[in-house]
Amino acid sequence: MPLPPEHVNYLESNLHQHQQELQDLEGRPDKDKPAIRARIAFHKITLSIGRDSKIRSLLGELYDNPQLIDQLANNPEEFLKARAIKLPPDATNVVAGKRAPDSVMAGINFQASGQDFSLLWDRKGGFGARMVATKA
Repeated sequence: MPLPPEHVNYLESNLHQHQQELQDLEGRPDKDKPAIRARIAFHKITLSIGRDSKIRSLLGELYDNPQLIDQLANNPEEFLKARAIKLPPDATNVVAGKRAPDSVMAGINFQASGQDFSLLWDRKGGFGARMVATKA
């Protein structure tokens, strides 16, 4: 089954916001500054992952069958390969686990333009994205 409508609606709304922010950042005169480049990369990767139909299908599969999270957690490369999912080269690792017996989470950590960030999905809570503060 596909993801629940509330997850999809939230995702679509957020992807629209990411697209708007990306356009704004790419139009800035200071778009070549490292911090702006990192935000541009964040939005581009978020849009790419969020629009990937194979990833959405996988999340629907995890929603319907949360027990699959163990397979993803134990061998993410093989699990994704079996579903013909290719992550962007900036992906550093896949995270997956159980927060409760019926609540699982899956995510991808990235590093782009010197900035770390994560894209996450939780069976109960839906989608989230965050940039990780850089250490001074």
